[in-house]
Amino acid sequence: MTVTAAVERFLDSLTAATTRAGYAETLIRLTAATGPHHPVAALRPEHYAAVMDHWNTAAAATWNRHLSALSRERVLEAALADREGVAALSMRKLGKEVGVEAITLYYYVPNKDAALDGLVELVVSRVTVRPVGEWRAWAKAFAESFRVELLRHPALMPVVATRPVATPGGLRTVESAAAALKEAGFTPTQALHVINAVSTFVVGHVLAEAGPGSTDNPDLDLADYPVLAEAMAAGLGSPQDHRERFELALNALLDGLDRVRVGSANT
Repeated sequence: MTVTAAVERFLDSLTAATTRAGYAETLIRLTAATGPHHPVAALRPEHYAAVMDHWNTAAAATWNRHLSALSRERVLEAALADREGVAALSMRKLGKEVGVEAITLYYYVPNKDAALDGLVELVVSRVTVRPVGEWRAWAKAFAESFRVELLRHPALMPVVATRPVATPGGLRTVESAAAALKEAGFTPTQALHVINAVSTFVVGHVLAEAGPGSTDNPDLDLADYPVLAEAMAAGLGSPQDHRERFELALNALLDGLDRVRVGSANT
């Protein structure tokens, strides 16, 4: 099949397509008709509108509107909303979710690793606390907001716990916090240690809080453990208890880190 014939067939089906699924199906048919090494299959998203404008102005406008609504953030939002979790994430599945074939999706997210890195950035970006004012106050507010955001997406915890910040957006967030900590009296190395200590504390706490063993076990026999039994009766393991133990440990952590800052200033 020639490029012209393939594009004409593509436009014929595209004109009749009215849904995102329809657009995706036409791309699949086009790729199947031409083969993965055919010039048409190598077209990038920014080329589609130009090609279609040459053959069919109305179809070009329709497809261009569809592509303009697609962005890296929208792709990541779709991945974050996937109910099956990141373990089941695939580029083909993600492309289907946003209404495009994988060959188009790669333009926004090059591979699965880039998608996972982007998910870490996306979650961190939703923590709106800024490093302004007294360092303990904003660090505590950041930790509390980070915990809330992570609890909204427990399936993402293995990714956040094992993937360091690697995207430009994530690195800007780290740089901003590190600069504020340096201004507060920490050395650059200490500033990064503080950021690591606070973030890993939050991640570890949420892993325990949202894990499969985080709920009370009504069948647990505590007859031989009176102190544990009393604590359980007082609400150990309840949502309120999780908040209180988080705050207790966070305050202790920040107290200890502040002594490092003071010690650095006195040397």
